[in-house]
Amino acid sequence: MRRTFGKTYSNEAVEASIGYALKHGCERLDVYFMTGIPKQTAASVLETGEYCEHLYERIGGDKRLLVFTSPMAPFLDPGSMVFENPEKFGYTLRCRTLEEHRQALLQPSWKYIMNYESASMSPDEHVEATYQAGIDLNRVKARFGAVDAETAARTEDRIGQARVVMGRIDQIMNGDTPTRRGRLLDLKHHVDSVNESTVCEKKELVWPTKLISPQALACAGLWLQETLGRLGPPKERYDRGET
Repeated sequence: MRRTFGKTYSNEAVEASIGYALKHGCERLDVYFMTGIPKQTAASVLETGEYCEHLYERIGGDKRLLVFTSPMAPFLDPGSMVFENPEKFGYTLRCRTLEEHRQALLQPSWKYIMNYESASMSPDEHVEATYQAGIDLNRVKARFGAVDAETAARTEDRIGQARVVMGRIDQIMNGDTPTRRGRLLDLKHHVDSVNESTVCEKKELVWPTKLISPQALACAGLWLQETLGRLGPPKERYDRGET
């Protein structure tokens, strides 16, 4: 799938890079797994949790690693090579014009907002596989202590609620058109309550900050060294006592 999308690096190369970063003092490293990429099936998405377990085991359960998954949403980027040649990459476009994209953004959930469908995975499969992968990654992070049990429980509860809400939205969208708007408005509060950071806790995405970082101090030291070097006399002249 990575090669299909023009990416040639291997899993082994990624794992080695993660190991090097953690070994040399990286304070945090996030790895994102996207759903909806070319030739990706629902079965492939569902392998993500098992792979992340392998990843944590390889690095000794290092809690500085955090893994996430999310759909490629809402749009294939207009103007990108995939948007311009969707069939080549296994997609069918739902939207092409600016107005079509504007109308898509008015839809009630990400399943209906997306401007594409994949030949390898139906929208229903995409939704269900994404939610299940979110649960799997959440459980893996909890197992290795990357998130605490309380945070993991809240995340899994939100994903469960999101699945229920998505089912209710599907019923409304497939039902009577004249009553659709009113029924969706009745559901809006519930939708809003589960829409924020569904497959992970929002605070997981916030990196810790320091008042003064070691990197900033190192850069300041290099700048000072270079500046003083340029202001002072050349070393050879100084050694001869010249000014």
